[in-house]
Order: sequence, then structure tokens, then C-alpha cells
Amino acid sequence: MIFTKKDFNFLDLYVTISDVKTILSDKFQIKIDKKNNRIVFSQFSMNASAITIIKKDIDPKEEEFQCIFSSGSFNQMIKLIGDDVPIEITKNQVTFGDAKYEFKSIDAVFPDVDITINRIETNQKTNVTKIVDLNKMSHLKFCIGADLIGLDTVYLTNGYFTASNKVDVAGAVKTNNSPDISLYFPRIMVDIMSGYKITEIDLINMDNTDDDEDKGYSNFSYFVLGNSYIILSKKEYILPNLFDEGIKDSYNHTYKAVVMKNDIIKKLYRIAIVSQENLFSRIFLSFKINELIIESKDNGYGIEKISMTIDKEIQGRNLILSAKFLSQILDQFTDKEEISIYIPTDNEGIAIMIKSNLDDKFYIHMIYTDYELEDKIITVDNKDDNETIKMVLNDE
Repeated sequence: MIFTKKDFNFLDLYVTISDVKTILSDKFQIKIDKKNNRIVFSQFSMNASAITIIKKDIDPKEEEFQCIFSSGSFNQMIKLIGDDVPIEITKNQVTFGDAKYEFKSIDAVFPDVDITINRIETNQKTNVTKIVDLNKMSHLKFCIGADLIGLDTVYLTNGYFTASNKVDVAGAVKTNNSPDISLYFPRIMVDIMSGYKITEIDLINMDNTDDDEDKGYSNFSYFVLGNSYIILSKKEYILPNLFDEGIKDSYNHTYKAVVMKNDIIKKLYRIAIVSQENLFSRIFLSFKINELIIESKDNGYGIEKISMTIDKEIQGRNLILSAKFLSQILDQFTDKEEISIYIPTDNEGIAIMIKSNLDDKFYIHMIYTDYELEDKIITVDNKDDNETIKMVLNDE
């Protein structure tokens, strides 16, 4: 079968959604479908999959075959071939110009892509949700939690994209989506949206019919990107809703310290350099009368002083935060924004909130306890999703 280089333009997308969680998660299949005069490319990864269909007039004498290649390796090779060079592919062999490559056979059974295509093409598309402002997901990438505990998601709720690792940080970005929409997106959506500069999609939800259930088909949702279907697997996540009243009480404080981003960011960058090897990259913040003092004490010593307006109710408060996460939070704001840091008035407070005068996003940073460096620290999730317990295990 003869292809051109542009036939494989979709491979960058396939590489983006690849993972190594199964033997096939970073592999794609080429299937010659003579009956329907089309070439079907597909990749099935854990959190997102893709199917790309190219219509071609296939010679009746053409061999009908399926072959599987590594998405990353194949994509690298294709990029090194001239734009107008014909590329011939047979099972496990690629030929172009004077070059010929034979790829190792992959001993695995690829999912039946025809079933998925048929379900998509026969779907009545009655359950379609338009999602907008998808570019704003990028403001939450550093907040997204771990895959193993079900936090590797961006959650659209109350009109905000939200994310959290439940231990250090959480964030919420205001969108123009309906506050009634409640949807979880896998982490990989952030990379797809930013990589392809996508701002909106029509997300089609595939609800199983009774017949689908009998056949063991799984639920999924999908959207169209170019000539590809992007399929999002349904997965259980444990990300709590930041707008639940019990959670809001932990960060929605009354009193604040206010500073222009330009007046704090470089000083924070400097002290972040010397705190990199600190536990949690922690720094010590002291809120004085119209002055914030930031210190790094664990490995060497550093101090910065920043003038700011501080409500008298929180003057004298001392907090331990992460220089790393605090820097990442402030990086989400423009240089000329006025930053407000909302602080609890008592030592029982567990989090601060940071937002700007534009009020288009906010971030939550957990307050750390003053553990000794030689202590070993583990975190345990309470059954109540609103709480993460930090425990210290001494060497004794």
C-alpha cells in the first residue's frame, strides 16, 4: 500500500496520548479495509485513544492486512522522509526510495476497531455537550494529581476547570461553560488542547444500550479532531468538588495580604533556588506590619523581604509553604496583576487561597507542619474526601 508523508500527520497526536501502561498503549495499528475503501489507523491507550480514517481507492489486487508499529519510532522515521517520497507499507515492512526497513512483529491482539467505529458512526449524537475555554486547562497542569490514586484529572464543575493533588495544591479556573456541566477529563486532555491550540469541542457521550451491555461494550465519550476520533475512557476519579461547603470553609478566608506580582515574583524565584533541596522545598513566611519576610532554613539560609498591604487580623501569622508550588501558582498570573493571599487567622487553618484582582482563577496551597528534616513523612487519605492526613514516622 502506497502512502504519502502527509497521510501520517496524525501521528504527533498519537504520540501525545501514548503511555506505557500496557504493551499496546504506545503502538498504533494500520488496517487496510478494502470493503469500505479506507485505511484505518488506531491507537488504544489507557486514558485516551484515537481512530483515524483515510478514504482511498484501494486496488482490488491490494493485499488486505493489519500491522502494528511503535507510534514514537514510526513517527520519528516518517519525519525524516522527504515530503514527496512515496512510502510503501506491507505487513511489518516500510520501503521508500532506496531504503527498506523491517520491523519486529508485535505479538499482541489489537482491539477490534471496527466495533468502535460502527458504534460511533451509528450513534444518533443526541448526547452532545459543547465544552469551551479548553485552553484554560493549561493553568492547572501543575496541580493535577497522581494516576494511581485517581487524581489525574481536570474536573469541570460550577463553571470552573478544577484540579488538585490533594496534598499540596489545588486550582480552579473560571470558564464560560454552564455551571450545570459536571465532567471529568483525563490529564492528557491538557496536552492535547494546548498542543493543538483547541479552545472548544463537541463532546459526544456514548451511553450503552441494553444490547451494548449484553455484548460487554464499555462506555466512552469522544470528539473529532481533524480526521481523527479522540476517545476518552470512562474512569472513576476521587477529585473532590472544591465548591462543596465543607471544603470551601478550609480556604475561603476573609483576611488577606495584597501585593503586585511584579513586586514578589523575582524574590520568590531567588529563594526557590536555595530551597530546592528543602523538605517539600519549604519556605517560612512571616506576615509583619506591611511586610512579608520569607526565609529558607533547611539547607543553608536565605531571606527576602517584600512590602505589601497586610490586614491587621493576620499580622504576626507564620506559615510554611512550598517555594516550588508558590512560584508555579504566581506564574499563572500576568505581571501586572494584583495578588491577594487569603490567610486563616488561627493555627488550626490548613490552607491559604491565592487569586488576583481579575478574579478569573484561584489556587489553594496547603499549609505544612514544621516537621524535622530527619522525619519520614507519609500521607494518608481519610475516607472523607475533604481531608488528607499527614503522618510522621520517626526512625526510632
